[in-house]
Amino acid sequence: MARQDPEPEAAIGERELVAMMASLMAINALAIDTMLPAFPSMIAAFALKDANHVQYIISSYLFGMAAGSLFYGPLSDRFGRKAVMLPAIIGYAIFSFACSYAPSFEILLTLRICQGLCGAAMGVLVAAVIRDKFEGDAMARRMSMIFMTFMIVPIIAPLFGSLILKIAPWRLIFDLLPRSVWSLPFGCGGVCPKRLTRPMSFRLRRPPSPAHGKPLLQTGSPWAMCWAAAWDRALYSAI
Repeated sequence: MARQDPEPEAAIGERELVAMMASLMAINALAIDTMLPAFPSMIAAFALKDANHVQYIISSYLFGMAAGSLFYGPLSDRFGRKAVMLPAIIGYAIFSFACSYAPSFEILLTLRICQGLCGAAMGVLVAAVIRDKFEGDAMARRMSMIFMTFMIVPIIAPLFGSLILKIAPWRLIFDLLPRSVWSLPFGCGGVCPKRLTRPMSFRLRRPPSPAHGKPLLQTGSPWAMCWAAAWDRALYSAI
């Protein structure tokens, strides 16, 4: 029996690609900045004795992002970008809906950590997809356009949250977050490659001179990138 060639992956235009990747990165900004105006309402709803504890809603999400950044790079290298991206988006939507029904502050923080674990995939895999499809100046141009678009979201997200609070309770913010990303799984099906197109090396290398000491991870190692991403999330959380 003749061997059938695999079906070609769906093509997507440059504008659609940039818009899709910027939307994925904007998910994390929406999950952080949209609910800032709702802090007073959350303090009253959960009867917090110390009002400063409400900031843990942000810290817990950032903690989940930092932890998740350690794993999505190696997982997507092993199983492919789409196989990791789609479950992460679906999990993000599920935990966001669950946050809106959290009966206590402690359960809300737990769900926010889980939501951050799923949201970490957006920051890690966006750069991976762009790296798979482009290189050199072309990759730099696409990434700069994506980050330029992404930087607008933290500016308008608090305004979006304030508008919601004028017509509905704060829990609606968590309900609208998954609705804002409901179409992303369908778009990612045509953007993310099914397999890793540019594999990354886990091999160790020794420096040119033995005087430099122990072997170092090769430049571009996924573990080194994961650790760098985790420290980036942690420093951002501390600031």
